[in-house]
Amino acid sequence: MDQSANAETATATLSTPVRYPLVFTGTGGEYFRIWIVNLLLTILTIGIYSAWAKVRKLQYFYRNTQLDGSVFDYHGNPLSILKGRLIALALILFYNFGFELNVAVGVVAAIVFGVALPWLLVQSQRFKLRYTSYRGLRFHFSGPLREAYVIYGIPLALVLIAGLGFGLLVEEDEPNSAALFLLGGIYLVLVALLPYLHWRIKRFQHANGWYGQARGRFHAGPRSFYWVYGQALFLLIAAGAMSAGVLYLTDTGPGSEAGGMVFGVLVFVAIYAALLGIGPFVMARMQNLVWNHSLLGLIGFDSTVKARRFVWIAVSNLILILLTLGLFTPFAAVRMYRYRVESVTVLSTTDLAGVVAGQSQDVGAVGEGAADLLDIDFAL
Repeated sequence: MDQSANAETATATLSTPVRYPLVFTGTGGEYFRIWIVNLLLTILTIGIYSAWAKVRKLQYFYRNTQLDGSVFDYHGNPLSILKGRLIALALILFYNFGFELNVAVGVVAAIVFGVALPWLLVQSQRFKLRYTSYRGLRFHFSGPLREAYVIYGIPLALVLIAGLGFGLLVEEDEPNSAALFLLGGIYLVLVALLPYLHWRIKRFQHANGWYGQARGRFHAGPRSFYWVYGQALFLLIAAGAMSAGVLYLTDTGPGSEAGGMVFGVLVFVAIYAALLGIGPFVMARMQNLVWNHSLLGLIGFDSTVKARRFVWIAVSNLILILLTLGLFTPFAAVRMYRYRVESVTVLSTTDLAGVVAGQSQDVGAVGEGAADLLDIDFAL
């Protein structure tokens, strides 16, 4: 899809907007010193320092992100984050090990986890925005919890029910084929609805974000998300077809003498290549799609991430991290962050310093801890 057309759609309400490019002034060398200290202290404290490490990392990246001559800042409290992580960890462990005790405890753990997770995710979003500021003015999030339970809770309930059902059926000597078919159908429906769910999540996040008195709006429709996922599916199918073609041309199908080994290697390479390339491809397309259809009051956005460039940075970062035994990690983080940030331009018809502050309350960090432990990324 034409990304410039997307930007024009999102900023249709703006009249002759002024363009404010985002600039990142950090360097890999500077962040390496922060990263290596964070890593060593986290190891020495058996993970306890990770909360302080997160705050130091975010403060470095935010304070080196400039917009119209001013920088962002992060104000998260490490001790609050640590407490939140411990509570979230207890909840996750209860869920993971519940079924090892007995089925009844496992079911209770699954219900508790399913009920708590939407609340935790909303708290995470509130925490991220509440403790992020620009020119001394905090962002905040006003998404209603009831909507979160519809967006997150229903799909999560289906996943937990299907997972529980599979777990119980596998233990039977002769699993009911009809039940297996039904549970498999649930997963297929969820896969088919994934682009729609992604759209609902981004609309929920961006339409309920605030900067002072300026409220977010989101104008993209679900069809745009299906288009991006459809492109990714096409690339995945193409990778599989290429593997099959190689097998056919070299006459090394699974039934031949050497076919088993060659087939396994090629399938592994195809899947790994797909993960390496298709994941960054989707991230690039989604960044443009989401931000080019977002508004914050009279502030619009123009994201121009190039998918090929994004994929190249992601793949080359991974290769360099492997070759340096992980020491390139901070340089890779700076390299990717710089490209993503500097691909965004803010469009505004009003002075960015003129936004009036709104009231926002302190938010607990339990949800933020859960998002960290579950490796949930809200950046897309």
